[in-house]
Amino acid sequence: MLINDFHAEGVAPADRFEWWRDLIAHTQLPGEILSERKDDFRARMLLVDFGIAHVTDVSFPSAAVRRTPSLIRRSDPESYRLTLAADGPVRMTHDGHQALLRPGDMVLCSSSATYEALVPDHRPGSRLVSLYVPRAVLPFPAAQADRLLGRHLPGEGTVAMTADFLVRLVEAGSSLGPQVAARLAGVALDLAAALISQHLEAEDRLRPESRREALVAGVHVFIERNLGDPELSPAAVAAAHHISLSYLHRLFRERDLGVASWIRRRRLERCRRDLGDPYLLHQPVGLLAGRWGFVHASDFTRSFRAAYGTTPSAYRRAALHGEQCAAR
Repeated sequence: MLINDFHAEGVAPADRFEWWRDLIAHTQLPGEILSERKDDFRARMLLVDFGIAHVTDVSFPSAAVRRTPSLIRRSDPESYRLTLAADGPVRMTHDGHQALLRPGDMVLCSSSATYEALVPDHRPGSRLVSLYVPRAVLPFPAAQADRLLGRHLPGEGTVAMTADFLVRLVEAGSSLGPQVAARLAGVALDLAAALISQHLEAEDRLRPESRREALVAGVHVFIERNLGDPELSPAAVAAAHHISLSYLHRLFRERDLGVASWIRRRRLERCRRDLGDPYLLHQPVGLLAGRWGFVHASDFTRSFRAAYGTTPSAYRRAALHGEQCAAR
């Protein structure tokens, strides 16, 4: 875990706005930033980096931020940003949708789509807390999550739970040890997945024509809940949803990844996360693999190497060594 606390107070007032623009370009998604308060831009950012994901807590005066097509072409980490309006309103235009966020509300953004955020003049300033996650670690296709881009996510239910967790996470800051932080990063990713899944299901109930998409979302949730079952297979998934195996395969072919391949990918992601967890260091690699449905150690090692270019044991050594270095 790496923690950085950036303050504009240590920068000359006339240079603070340019300092802030450079900081955003190097730590978040690069965007064009405009403000009427450039003469003395009092801003602060707390960055908590967990490796697989990171959280930022930013406070700044009124500004407009635009992510343009040229910036996307220049740099696209293929990630999502789940942003909480912790203090002060935010007006967001993203992927054709407009949302006015009040304190406690959230919005989902993508590094691959244009957006504009307007933070009106609000003294002493506005505060945004954001979770950045790679697109690949979420348990559903990007085409599904993209349906929520720019939509207003009111501060209730899973949104309220996720918001409270993120705020407490950044406020705990350096008091978190690297081992605890590694586990909390997993909690943050699970909360984000639950939040997105809940709102996708709610949207599907309002759109009768999207039953097919709702079925696919339900299949992904079922797979995620049963990854540890060695008997989980395409046939078992089809039977649980009362559809034919051929229809299930057709649903996944439309998304360029077979059912068995998706199950294997998700199992490998879970194993990779456990291998990087210091609390699980005493557990043999084979035991961790078995927890996520891999019956044969040789099959797991071969699949892990094919996916990540290294063996599970080597990945564990590198991941844990990296955490210890960050702790120093």
